[in-house]
Amino acid sequence: MSHDLRETLTADLARALDANRALVARNARLTSGLSLLARLGGLSRSGDDRRATACAVLTGVPAGVGLAMNRAFVLVPDDGGSLVLLAAVGPVDRADADRVWRAIERDAPTLETLYESGVRALAEGSALDRHLVGASTPRESRGARTLRRADGSSFELDGPTLLEASLGGATGGLLLADNAFTGRTPDDETRLLFTLVASLAGPALEAAERFEAVAREATTDALTGLASRRTGDAILRETCDRALLEGRSVALLLIDLDDFKRVNDTLGHPAGDAVLRAIGARVREALPPSTRAFRYGGEELAVVCDGLGSADAQRLATRLLEAVRGTPVELPSGPLHVRASIGVAATRGASAEHLLDRTDEALLRAKRAGKDRVELAS
Repeated sequence: MSHDLRETLTADLARALDANRALVARNARLTSGLSLLARLGGLSRSGDDRRATACAVLTGVPAGVGLAMNRAFVLVPDDGGSLVLLAAVGPVDRADADRVWRAIERDAPTLETLYESGVRALAEGSALDRHLVGASTPRESRGARTLRRADGSSFELDGPTLLEASLGGATGGLLLADNAFTGRTPDDETRLLFTLVASLAGPALEAAERFEAVAREATTDALTGLASRRTGDAILRETCDRALLEGRSVALLLIDLDDFKRVNDTLGHPAGDAVLRAIGARVREALPPSTRAFRYGGEELAVVCDGLGSADAQRLATRLLEAVRGTPVELPSGPLHVRASIGVAATRGASAEHLLDRTDEALLRAKRAGKDRVELAS
């Protein structure tokens, strides 16, 4: 065999091997992508939290579960005509990128484990997610490569490597991804898979949103916007049980709107409903983060105060009384001045039933003493 022929055959064999390796890699990536799509279909039936679902989808895009983009973003419409950030996943700089990708290569996560980690990480969010909290872009600027952060600054996506696809279903949202750190331009297979991921991500997010809506209806009082009585009872029991184990005090406030029956009898139930909505909003705005409020029944509201003693709970009750008094509630018949009586009790080591009985006694004393006041259990 001549030297030239040997070189030609060697070169042809090298090209064939390169082509075969490329084909194997392409088939592996398509197989991985199809697996991602199948798991997304399952996620639309099992995901019950929209943010966690978004995190799972997003992490699947850059993690290499099916694609290998650097960063990914989900934008959903708000009531004002803009697209707002629901979640973002990816590194914030090149050093973080290197650390993240090495961990992904080591752990080889699946979409299911990513969803579970997404649920656990919701309280903190990713660094990129925290950096972009409140970011948005006008709906009409589809294709725009700039997100506007809540503080007014701009966040630029990497235009040359940017992928953009509409979410499937009726969400009207967008799935975005870029390779800001590697600079790698997505190939045709990646673009196709990305579009398919977006088409399945929409229904998954819609299903999670429907689950959240049903859960809210089951746990939230429709008029006041506070927790329902059933949810509130559970909160009170759990708080008292946990405080007993950890040696903390718990306080309970019962708020009863004075002469509320007269409002319903003279102005009608729609007026009474409007008063409850207004007072519920005032109570929600006045409460510190460590408290939980619920509608106890009728015109009575309850506030569970984990870790508060008698003095602090009484001060909070006084603040709530001032919030109720506040400005008159505007009704079609004219402004209505609303007043309330509040009973307060605190305990360390007592049951929820005992705490509730003491608080109810304090509320009765407030009513008997002339209403529009706070009474502390003895």
